[in-house]
Amino acid sequence: MPEKEIWKLLELLNEYVEEKDFGDDLNEYNSAEILDEKTLEVNGEYHDIEYLISKSFWFIQRLVEQDKIDISKLDKEEKNQNIDICIYKKLSRDEENTERLLMLLSIQESPIEFLISILKNV
Repeated sequence: MPEKEIWKLLELLNEYVEEKDFGDDLNEYNSAEILDEKTLEVNGEYHDIEYLISKSFWFIQRLVEQDKIDISKLDKEEKNQNIDICIYKKLSRDEENTERLLMLLSIQESPIEFLISILKNV
């Protein structure tokens, strides 16, 4: 992965962790680090890298809501994968894009690289 792009993802991730305060609400050290292709560390706790892109971590939703994802690239990836993601429940545009992105991330060989590739240049 290009270093510039990974730094952009890490910056967004650390903003999220700081805002979310995964610690014990004492404003202690809040940080996240992608240690390698398989390991994510959030405030001293180690997780599989898939945690970063899981619905339960809520990071992907935050990226969509804060307009950090290039939706045109998301649409293009759906076409490239030759899939049509249909969501049958009533969702806001952000919720729908979050669900679409989570689904696409789940089928990627390299989901972190894909996520980096669709981040807006902000």
